[in-house]
Amino acid sequence: MRVKNAAINSIFSFVQKIVETVLSFIYRTIFIQILGVTYLGVNGLFTNIFSVLSLMELGVGSSIIFLLYKPLAQKQTEKIKTFMKFYSSMYRGIALGIFVVGTILIPFLPYIVKSDVEIPDLVPIYILMLLNTVSSYLFAYKRSILEADQKAYYNSINYSIFNVINTVARLIVLVITKNFLLCLTVQIIVSLLSNIEISLRVNKMYPYLKEKNAKKLDKRHLKIIISRMKAIMMHKIGNIAITSTDNIIISSFINVAVTGIYSNYSMITNIIYTTVSLIFVSITASVGNLKVTETREQSEKIFNRLLFINYFFYFVICVTSLCMFNDFILTWLGEDFVFSPLIVFLIVMQLYVTGMRHTPVTFINSSGLNYNSRFKPLAEAVINLVVSIIGVKLWGIAGVILGTIVAYVSCSVWIEPVILYKHWFKKSPVKYFIKYFGYLILMLVVAFGVNKICSLVTLSGWLNVIVKFVIAVVLSSIIFIICFFKTDEFKYYLAIIKMMKNTVIEKIKRRGSNNGERIN
Repeated sequence: MRVKNAAINSIFSFVQKIVETVLSFIYRTIFIQILGVTYLGVNGLFTNIFSVLSLMELGVGSSIIFLLYKPLAQKQTEKIKTFMKFYSSMYRGIALGIFVVGTILIPFLPYIVKSDVEIPDLVPIYILMLLNTVSSYLFAYKRSILEADQKAYYNSINYSIFNVINTVARLIVLVITKNFLLCLTVQIIVSLLSNIEISLRVNKMYPYLKEKNAKKLDKRHLKIIISRMKAIMMHKIGNIAITSTDNIIISSFINVAVTGIYSNYSMITNIIYTTVSLIFVSITASVGNLKVTETREQSEKIFNRLLFINYFFYFVICVTSLCMFNDFILTWLGEDFVFSPLIVFLIVMQLYVTGMRHTPVTFINSSGLNYNSRFKPLAEAVINLVVSIIGVKLWGIAGVILGTIVAYVSCSVWIEPVILYKHWFKKSPVKYFIKYFGYLILMLVVAFGVNKICSLVTLSGWLNVIVKFVIAVVLSSIIFIICFFKTDEFKYYLAIIKMMKNTVIEKIKRRGSNNGERIN
């Protein structure tokens, strides 16, 4: 059941991400053509500002989800009602807090948004985006119970359907009116409808949540939540300081238009990162179950298998990105939107370092070990801000990206595995680090080699992009197989592929024989 739920969640999440990606590219292309790169930069900047404001969430959601695993598995409806009532109350307060603080920031917008051209509707844009952010918190607790109950695919279906409606509606409004404010208004309306639909669905699936007799949260569970909130809050500070301050620094020190150009690259890397992370988000509840039901040795074996497939994804992705990133941007948007090869290399390295954290972070989050690394994010945030601010003055946007990489490498890359191995696997992480850095060196060698081969391709337009993509994916995959085909992890996944193939063949044969019997 654990594997089945994880597989279902992953499949639906992937479908959602494919739909979302296609629509994002269509919308962004038309958005740039009609409104220009300055408004694109403003949109990205404000999105990051509201990400910073989301620190007010305090880690309540993750803490409640963690506590919901057991009562959901054991059908303890009274406990579920208690946790969900507390969750709902907290999120209403968080929504109010974000609105108040967001409103207070309005007079400071001219100092944050550095632009060569006047943006007359800057404040109305900010207010509409603030309202959209606030409204999302009023329903978020309903989505969380689906994640805790390993039924996140309902969220994926909801997101996919309403994302299509949202993007199509905004495109129509944008083309007809060329008005960004109307687009944001449409976005708010569709987001509300999406949240209302998921709320009604959850009420139907868990009808006891509508009952008004939920007990007050006891002190013991409140203490657990507060303890986890402290750790998660620090993690959120570190994560947001790294992922959501780049655009703010670029806009403040360089120009909001450069923020718009950078946002095209970051949109692509975010799509890649979130797509791969869907696998790990989908299995988080299953990994949480793993700690309860399996031995340390078996858990470590599963960890190594997940780390291996994690590396495979980012090995192929980073090799391919290095070979064709600029060609893709050039063909898609034009020469004015292309960064230098050095900046592209740093963007790809940031993606790799971030992506390879999926496996240890999934195990840490699902096992409640966040508290043990509670001070790590604060150090990470300080390092990132200091290096990024110094770097942006010395090397421009390259310095900002370098700040993110330095922060991750100096903190997360080694602290997270140390905590995981010490508190879960009860052993030294030395073998993990040898494997990690061996993986990194191999990826870099292959990336530069394949990039050299791809540079020999002198086609133009989308044909150039497609050919380089195929060459990079095929070569990196072949090299990966040659390097790892004798490992236990590779044999494990090969056995799964063979089993799936045999299952499909058996179903086809069975269907064929049944059809033959009906004909006879």
